[in-house]
Amino acid sequence: MNQYYTRWEGTTRAIGSIIGSGILFLPSLTYSKAVYDSLISWILAILICFPGLYFLSEIVDRVKDNSGIGGFISLGLGKKIGNSIPILMLGTVCLGMPSAALIAGEYVSNLFVGNSWVKLVAALFIIWFGVVSNLRQSNSSSKILSIITAALLILSISLILLTTKEASSTYNQIQFEYNAKEILSGLILAFWAFAGFENLTFMAKNFKNPQKDMFFACMVSIIVCGAIYFMLTLNYASISSNIEGSKKLSGLYDLAASIEPQNFSVILIVLFAYFAVQINFNTWIEGIANMVVQSAKSGFLPSYLDKTNKSGKPNVAILNIGIIFSLVVVFAYFMPKYFDSLLQTVSTNFLLMYLLAMLSYFIISKNKLKKSLSFVFVLGLIVLMVIDFKFLIYPFVIIMICFAVQSIRGHND
Repeated sequence: MNQYYTRWEGTTRAIGSIIGSGILFLPSLTYSKAVYDSLISWILAILICFPGLYFLSEIVDRVKDNSGIGGFISLGLGKKIGNSIPILMLGTVCLGMPSAALIAGEYVSNLFVGNSWVKLVAALFIIWFGVVSNLRQSNSSSKILSIITAALLILSISLILLTTKEASSTYNQIQFEYNAKEILSGLILAFWAFAGFENLTFMAKNFKNPQKDMFFACMVSIIVCGAIYFMLTLNYASISSNIEGSKKLSGLYDLAASIEPQNFSVILIVLFAYFAVQINFNTWIEGIANMVVQSAKSGFLPSYLDKTNKSGKPNVAILNIGIIFSLVVVFAYFMPKYFDSLLQTVSTNFLLMYLLAMLSYFIISKNKLKKSLSFVFVLGLIVLMVIDFKFLIYPFVIIMICFAVQSIRGHND
């Protein structure tokens, strides 16, 4: 018998799908791209998400087989493109999630005088705690996720209050340049923060009323996560000039370390880093495993990935995801170059998936107003992506390979 998520459980998964590792580096990374204009980037990113909720509900309403955004894209662009989305998603999260674990591991390693091996061990612990949690009974995994979410929210509020005390004195010195290119560059990176809704589409079957309950969960998560991201970026922008040698990917750690009492603030940010990434892993592993199972059922991925345990959990898919994440973490640990480019590639991949979803909606929609709105979204996403078009090479190569494999195997629309 299927046990549905409560409103709180659904909301914790929405927050977990969204907030994740981005909270650790996006405030400082967007600031490095657009300085004070990064605050405008965040406001735009938050505003864009609200109409996006409507299209999310449309995906859930039109796709009943748990194939999520890939199934929705198939409706308008054909199964060959739609079947490529799970592979593109895997190719995206297999870069982004291990990177997130390493960033959190770096925060943890700072407590041990920067011991690099602690960074690797902490990253692997995050991965396998998420794997084991997802293999447990539904009630148990939900309780674990609820505890992590509550801890994360408490730590978020504490960190904001702690930094606001010092930052508020320099709020009046913030000056906007209104540089369109920098704002858009910051917006692309900020979009990473909200690249989590598609994960929920793979868990839609677990909501008693998918359209209503998912809309509520996502609305709350946008408001909560958006406020946290904006306030931390605001405080970082206000205090950053006083932080010597601040790094783009560990800006929040440097921010916390500059606040008194220093020992307390450093421990606070390390705990915050761990819980932010752990909740992200717990929710994403669940969603991606469901996606893999659905793709295996459709015959595109190997059938053995469809196997479940006595609790109905897709244990084979979950374990394989854990192994892949671990291998990528080890590789990334020994090859740390081009980290900024890696993060921007991941963000661009999500933008491309949303672009394909909007294009599919434009094709299948019969309502003129809805078609017009989706067309505006398509144009806006294209503008965002062509700013740094080189990052489109990776997702396009994945889609073309999937398209070619399906053509050879005879998967027709």
